[in-house]
Order: sequence, then C-alpha cells, then structure tokens
Amino acid sequence: MSKWKELAQKSTEWIPVLFVAVVYFLYHLYMKAGIGDDAVFLTTSDYMTLPEFWVSLYETFTPRFLINSFEYSLPHAWWVWSVLNYAITLGLFIILLKWTKRSGQTDGLIVTALFLTYPIANMKEAGWMSTTVNYWWILFAVLVALLPLYKSVMDLERRWYHYLFAVLGLLYATDHEQGALILLLYLLAYGVWLFLQRTVPDGYVIVAFVWTVFRLILASVAPGIVHRNELSISLYMPNFSGFGPGEKIYLGLLHMTKVFLMGHNWVTFAFALLLFLCVLGKFGYKIRTYIAFMPFLISFIYMFQSILEEVFPWLYDFFYTCESVGTVEWHRPSTYFPMFILGLFIASSLYSLWFLLEENKKGRTLVILTY
Repeated sequence: MSKWKELAQKSTEWIPVLFVAVVYFLYHLYMKAGIGDDAVFLTTSDYMTLPEFWVSLYETFTPRFLINSFEYSLPHAWWVWSVLNYAITLGLFIILLKWTKRSGQTDGLIVTALFLTYPIANMKEAGWMSTTVNYWWILFAVLVALLPLYKSVMDLERRWYHYLFAVLGLLYATDHEQGALILLLYLLAYGVWLFLQRTVPDGYVIVAFVWTVFRLILASVAPGIVHRNELSISLYMPNFSGFGPGEKIYLGLLHMTKVFLMGHNWVTFAFALLLFLCVLGKFGYKIRTYIAFMPFLISFIYMFQSILEEVFPWLYDFFYTCESVGTVEWHRPSTYFPMFILGLFIASSLYSLWFLLEENKKGRTLVILTY
C-alpha cells in the first residue's frame, strides 16, 4: 500500500510539468515563422556566409557569436527551432520547480503560476525565433551555468556532468550582454556567501568569473554597440536622447505596467487569483490574506478597465498612460498613479509569496529573485 501511495505522490509532483507542457505545446502551434527579424534572417544566407555574418554584426550590432549562429541557421529549419525551444522551455520550468521543491503542492502551484505569468505573446513582435534565442534561451543557460553554485549552497553532491552542462550554459549565457551581467551578479553574490562560509571557490567558479568579465569587456568595446544604440533610438524613440534619468526610469516602469497589468493580461489575473486563494487557504482571514487580495484587486480593475471607465468616467484620469514620455506632466498626481499601482502589486505579491513559502526558506529566496 505504501508503494502505491509513494507512486501516487511522485505522479502528483509531475502534474505542474504536464500542465505547462500542454500549455506551451499549444503556444508552439500558434507560433509561426517569418515574423519580424525572423523574416530578415531567413534571407541572410543568400548573400552572406556565417563568418561574414559574425563580422557584420560585430561591427554594426553586438558580438553574439553563438546566438548569431542560431539566427543564421534556424530560420531554414523551423521545426528544429520548435523542438529546441519547447525542450528548453520545459527544462527552464523543471529547473525552477526542482530548485524550489519541498513537501506539499503549494510551491509547485506558485512556481507554475509565476512561470505562466510571463506574456509569451510579446515574443512575437520581433520574431519568435529571434526573441527566444536572444532572451528565453539565455535565461535557461544562466540557470544551467549556476547549477554547481546551487548544489554547493544546498550542500548537494556535484558530479562531473554537472560541470559539463554548466560550462555549456556558461558559454551560451555569456554570449549575451544581459546574460553575462546577470551571471556576474550571481557569481559575486556567491563569492560573498563563500567568504561568509570561509570557503574558497572551486575551479569552475574562477573560470566562470574570468570568462564572464572577458565577455562583458568584449561586448563593451565592440564598435557595433554604439551603432546599435544610435540606430535603435532613431527608429523607435528619436527623443530618447533628450530624456533625463527620471523620464527613462518612468518609461521602463510604465512599460512594465502596460505589459503585465494594463494589457488585459489574463495570465497575470490568474496568477493573482491563485496567489490570493493559496494565502486564504493557508492563513484564513488575516491581515496577510487582505494584503494578498491586493494583486487580485488590481489585476481585476485593469482587466475590466474599459467597462469601469464607461460607468465611472472620472476614473479615466487614474488610468493615465502617456505615449510620449517627453511630454510627461510631472505636476499631475495621476502621472505617478501607474507607478504606485505597479509598486503596490509587486510589494503585496512579494509579501504574500514570502509568507506562503515560509517553510521552504532556500527555495523561497530563489522564487523571490526569479519573480
């Protein structure tokens, strides 16, 4: 009887994986080739060899040699990209799920909800293949590169193949400036942890640190970086060069608010509802539950924003979003309202996650950082 119970428990642990597998299988049926930059890369091989492509992007864009290789070849083999992207997506989710695992199902539900919160449809604008190999795969590579560090912190056995996978992840993660910077921050944090533990780093950590710094230096001195910034600004936001620090910060935060809250994001709505129900089921009607209700209330209001504006026209000013940050009226209280709402949503969500996962302190930290 105990064997059947153990088998049932193990089967239950894989339910979140199966659920995400089905959701992203349906997503991949929706993804089509030849959109955005994918259409550009589809014809690149007609007039340029791969080495020429590397040199061209180094001089005009950025040195991402591994990523550029995929951009050059995968548009001609869409099914290969689909299989790789599907496998990497499931691998990314399984890593997050395993690294936050403990007894009980609450953690699995929260990690699943957080994972599905990301608006995957945003990747379509610049092209599915181009966006995933530059960002989605980088996130997966960063976590794989951190595998030996995770096992060290959790006091788990490290085998040779862990380091093999980590090196492959390191090479790909550092091929992108953002991936290299994130990895460097984790390596520095791990170095502080080693110092507090009075432990010396192993060879992999030293090599990873040196290689990451080298790749960041290479990216910073590449002539294409300046050209890329000038081109992006001229194409997408000509008045960006006139923005001050406050306007640039406001622009980034406003975009986050638009994507995750103002865009009628059903996934964010479902995450907020699930978070509230989990806290309610664990703590009952306490102050923590009322705080957990805030993300749900905010997402509910934005989900039905158009209806509320028709019923209560005076609410329009509170849903203020500027399309041109250069004309922000800083004296208007409503200018700060989206920032206040975003801060309230994030703060109340993190507060709720912190107490919801209180029995799993190490896993809780990873969930909070990933969020």
